[in-house]
Amino acid sequence: MSANGALRSRVRPVGAVSRPRFALVLAIVIASLAVAPQALATNTIGVKVTTKPKSASRSTTAAFAWRTAGRVTRTLCALDRGRFAKCSRHRTYKHLKNGLHTFRVEAVGATTKRVASYRWRVDTVAPSAPLAAGGSAAWQSVASIVVSAAGSTDGGSGLAGYQRRSSVDGGVTWSTGTAGGQLTAGAGGETLVQFRALDRAGNASAWSPATGTAGAIARIDRDAPSAPLVAGGSLQWRNAVSVDVTGAGAIDVGGAGVDHYEYRTSTDGVIWSLGTTGSDVAVTDPGETLVEFRAVDAAGNASSWAPLLADGGSTVRIDRTIPT
Repeated sequence: MSANGALRSRVRPVGAVSRPRFALVLAIVIASLAVAPQALATNTIGVKVTTKPKSASRSTTAAFAWRTAGRVTRTLCALDRGRFAKCSRHRTYKHLKNGLHTFRVEAVGATTKRVASYRWRVDTVAPSAPLAAGGSAAWQSVASIVVSAAGSTDGGSGLAGYQRRSSVDGGVTWSTGTAGGQLTAGAGGETLVQFRALDRAGNASAWSPATGTAGAIARIDRDAPSAPLVAGGSLQWRNAVSVDVTGAGAIDVGGAGVDHYEYRTSTDGVIWSLGTTGSDVAVTDPGETLVEFRAVDAAGNASSWAPLLADGGSTVRIDRTIPT
C-alpha cells in the first residue's frame, strides 16, 4: 500500500461522530426534554379564595379561607388599600365599616407569585319603610281589593324586595310575613295590610304603614242587610191630612253597617215610584197607598223591598170626602 492510501484510511469526514458518543448525546437530550415539564410544573403556583362573605353582607365581620396549588413558600393578605401582611390559610376581619371592601391574598413561590381577590359590600342600614296604596277606609261590595307596596329606597346594597302581612282582627295579631309587594284581599270583613322592605344584605325596614292608614285597609261587604220592619199604616180608613209610615230595624252582618233606608209607594201594588232616600214618608194622597222600604248598607248592598205582601203597617187609607 502506498503512503497516500494509508493516510486516506485513517482520516474521517469532518463532523463525523462515533456511534457510542452519538448515543450518549441523544440520551442527554431526551432526558432534558423529560425534566423540563417537571421543572415548569414545579414553578407553577395558584391561589383561590374558598370561604368569603356574601357579595352584600350586614355583618361587620368577614372570614376568609383559601386554597393554594404548587410549591408556595408563603401567603400574604391585604384588606382594601392596606399593605400585604403574612397570613396562614384563613383570615378574619372585624369592625368593618359600611361600604365596599376588597380582600386580596397573594401566594408566593420560588420564582413567581399569584394574587386572588374578592370584593363585597358591608351594609348595616335598613331601607326606608314603604308606602301602601290600593286600599280604602270605605266599605266596598267587590270580589277583591289589591293593596300594593312602593316607595322604599336603599342607599347601600340596594332594594331586594318587599314582604307582606295581614290582620283580620284590627291589628291584634298578624300573619307570618311572606315575600311579595302586593296582597289581594278577598275575604269579607276588614283586612289590614302592612309591608316591609328588604335590601340585598338582608336588612329589613319597619312594618308599614301604621295601623289604620286608609291605603292599607281592605273592607269588603258583599252581604245585603236584612229587610226592615214597616210601621205606621193601618187597614182602617182615616180622615187624616197625612199618615207617617216608617222603616226601621234592619241588621247588617257583613261589616259595613246600615247606611240608610229607601222607600217607594204604589196605589195599585203593580206600578211603584222610584226609590227615595228616607226612613219615613208622610202619605197625604186620598185613597189607598202602599208603602215599602228597603235598607242599604255602607257598601251599597240593598235588602229586598219590605214587606213582601202589603199589611196593616204598610197600608195607608185616607178618605177626607164627606158623604152625600
